[in-house]
Amino acid sequence: MATIISKDQITPDLDYEKGLDIRIGINDSTCGSKELTMGYTIIPPGVRNPAHYHPNAEAGFFILQGELNVYIGEKRELTRVKPGTFVHVRKGEIHGIENPNQKEPAALIFAYGNVPNKEASGTTFVEEPWVK
Repeated sequence: MATIISKDQITPDLDYEKGLDIRIGINDSTCGSKELTMGYTIIPPGVRNPAHYHPNAEAGFFILQGELNVYIGEKRELTRVKPGTFVHVRKGEIHGIENPNQKEPAALIFAYGNVPNKEASGTTFVEEPWVK
């Protein structure tokens, strides 16, 4: 049976990636998902998450609001993306995002494939949080 959940029903996870407001709407605990984890993230003005990778899952995100700097790979190659852009990150590929706007928040939808929750993705940070 389908499950419908409003992002406003979800308690923000403020500890997963420091500085970001992350609300996971689809996972094993919210709707019994076995192979998909999906959420909504607000990136406050000027905030960057620490570079990281997911050894157990591909990741994808779709930019809803604001321009973001996306850093990919060992060398943290920078690409600026705008609303309406999809980003695919391969399993084990280092990545991070930054909202370069100092006044407006940015927002995106993200998903991890073939895992029931964020813990199963095996998120591994390769740098310290920019926000404490």
